[in-house]
Amino acid sequence: MSFEDDLKNVGDSIGNLVDNAVNSQNFQELNQKISDTINQFVYPNRQGPFRANTPQNSSREYSEDTSYSSQHSSYNNTTQQNGPHHYAYGPGGTMPGKAKNPMPHSSASHAYRNPSDAVSGWNSRVQDRRLLRERFMPATDLALVGGFQTAAGWGITGLFGCCTALFLYSLFAISNSDALIPSLIFAAFTIGGGILLKKGNKNRRLVRHFRQICTLMGTKEYISTKELCDTMHCQKGELLTDITAMINKSMLRQGHLDENGTCLMVTNSCYDQYRALLANQKEQQLAEQKAREQLEASGLTPEYQQMLTECESYIQKIHQCNLDLPGEVITEKLNRLETVVTRILAEAKKRPKEAAALRKFMDYYMPTTWKLLDAYRSFEQEPIQSDNIIRTKKEIEETLDTINTAFEKLLDDLFQTTAWDISSDISVLQTMLAQEGLTKQAGPANQDIEPLHM
Repeated sequence: MSFEDDLKNVGDSIGNLVDNAVNSQNFQELNQKISDTINQFVYPNRQGPFRANTPQNSSREYSEDTSYSSQHSSYNNTTQQNGPHHYAYGPGGTMPGKAKNPMPHSSASHAYRNPSDAVSGWNSRVQDRRLLRERFMPATDLALVGGFQTAAGWGITGLFGCCTALFLYSLFAISNSDALIPSLIFAAFTIGGGILLKKGNKNRRLVRHFRQICTLMGTKEYISTKELCDTMHCQKGELLTDITAMINKSMLRQGHLDENGTCLMVTNSCYDQYRALLANQKEQQLAEQKAREQLEASGLTPEYQQMLTECESYIQKIHQCNLDLPGEVITEKLNRLETVVTRILAEAKKRPKEAAALRKFMDYYMPTTWKLLDAYRSFEQEPIQSDNIIRTKKEIEETLDTINTAFEKLLDDLFQTTAWDISSDISVLQTMLAQEGLTKQAGPANQDIEPLHM
């Protein structure tokens, strides 16, 4: 890592300290903490803020790390010759993944007793930090601006608010007309301070939410906004507003929201995959819509298939009812009913476009007919045939004659369309043959086709 990056990290740490002091309104230890951070950067080998590098301390450090330094002296020499010190970062710092107080990498690397482990751990941290720098922008500047705006807003609002109150009191209580203009001026400054205070609070909230999002995201490429709301304890509308502001301010360098605001993506590759998936879903929907339109044009709709299935079920019920009723009269009527319904079903299968006319037939006529047949079968199974049962059975038999006649008329109407089509074809054919001189007019009732002469 370059010296500029180390210096920038120190600046982020100092900015975070200032922001915390402004938020808590406690500036007593601010100078001490800033001095500690700077001394830690300038003298990274010190364990405390003002620990002198005395011979005693040096000898103690040397005795503690003799085995490690003797085994890896070349690695330590290389680190010392490179100039700027490398730092290890933990969670909750000014940048995602950074610690508030960076520690020298040399002390953190004592956990690795194998040089290969130390190098792999270092490479992993470097890779994570590189990913974080690519995805998230440091929020130190905005935090400082928000803190300054908040402090200035409080000061301006408090100062000019008091002045406004005094002049208003002088204006109304003492009836001093000269206090009108100053009261308006101070009121304008008070309103301006309030606006500045509101912007500062908004920027500070934005920075706070940004750092929380960075901590929750880590190295993940996407996260649901519901999870963010539950963890951050904020409303979805407020969170989406802040995320949109972060994207517009390039705080989330590659940030994107999905169409419904349910997912936050922080890499362009993840967003490209989402767009590709969305495009595939739209193509699939269009294909399904086109297939549905084609089915509707051909008449082979799901409703049509359901109607055919229901009609076949009724035919089976009628046939079974016919087997259960041994009487000759009812058997003849049921045979006639089964035959006509079967022919109606056959015609519906041949011409699905015209089957829509049978919807009422299937929705009302057939259920009512089956209800009568089922009642007749129940009466027939009664051991005592009373006068009421006999009379009701007679009425159902007469109604079956009416139903058969109506269904045969419906079947004839289905054939009528075909008859019209055939008549039209015959008329067109006769007209074309007459125009070509291939027919002779022997009489109004005798029109023979002349033989073709080759």
